[in-house]
Amino acid sequence: MSNKLRRFETLLPLQFNDGREVPPDWLAEAVLEIVERFNAASYETQKVEGHWRHQGILYRDNLVKIVIDAADEKPTASGCANTKRVGGRNSTNLSYGWSVTQ
Repeated sequence: MSNKLRRFETLLPLQFNDGREVPPDWLAEAVLEIVERFNAASYETQKVEGHWRHQGILYRDNLVKIVIDAADEKPTASGCANTKRVGGRNSTNLSYGWSVTQ
């Protein structure tokens, strides 16, 4: 087992594209699922403002960040490689993916 840690981060939106608020229980569910999988997570409640352009239109997102520091092992990396959907029991899902920093 490696003593080296790798940081994984993801940003979760606070609103859907149509402007509706993401239900707080969906955000809590995402954090708990991550803790269940990796045994720990940090949830930064400070709002992160993201800007992105698509087909010439500039969009802005309000986001929160989830961070995990986990052993630098193949199972950890492969566990973060998949996009996750939260809130699947409803018609609109909240999706997130991971970025890796070293």
